[in-house]
Amino acid sequence: MKTYITKMKQFVETDNFKRSIKVVGILAVITLIFQAGVFMGFRKASFYGEFGNNFRNNFEGDRGEFRGMMGRDIPNAHGVVGNVIDVALPSVVIAGDDGVEKIIFVDEKTIIRKFREDISADKLIVGDNVVVVGNPGRDGIIDSRLIRIMPAPLTPVAASSTNLDIK
Repeated sequence: MKTYITKMKQFVETDNFKRSIKVVGILAVITLIFQAGVFMGFRKASFYGEFGNNFRNNFEGDRGEFRGMMGRDIPNAHGVVGNVIDVALPSVVIAGDDGVEKIIFVDEKTIIRKFREDISADKLIVGDNVVVVGNPGRDGIIDSRLIRIMPAPLTPVAASSTNLDIK
């Protein structure tokens, strides 16, 4: 029995065994990174698929009137940056800067901040510039966790040449 244990100790201490363990460890890390990418891609694709399946419900609603257009790229499933175009709590429609309108679900867990103060959802108004972070829902609606109201973007003032007399 001692010879078996002695041989195992000698085998474990060889350079070939140590290299083999390192290679297996590196392969395991690579596999985990690949699986994380597959998982995130699957979540994004699932959101996009459910968004498409519920497109009519999300953008026509009960009135049957069309409220939005979908872009060609897969939309960001975890949030949106853009302008509020409709507020019908608990839902808010945001026109994203990517041209895709998204429906955001707002509940009591949602934190809404304007500058440094927390505000209530009924203070959201059409035209607010917002950044929304949340979780994608199976129905294509983003369950918001944080809505940050941002100041309006600055627009550069065009130089006027009406007062300049150039001769």
